[in-house]
Amino acid sequence: MPRNVRYYDVPGRLVAELPPAPRGHRYVRVAGDILLIAIGTNMVVDALQDIFY
Repeated sequence: MPRNVRYYDVPGRLVAELPPAPRGHRYVRVAGDILLIAIGTNMVVDALQDIFY
């Protein structure tokens, strides 16, 4: 993910419904999507699109 992309924490109630993120990864929100990214590299591993409208 480019460095200039702003991302935000995913609301806790929604994180509770997702599978646990693997070690070294975290869920973030970008626009209406939830991304699973690798911590440190910000490489996108998986995406759920159009969750937030």
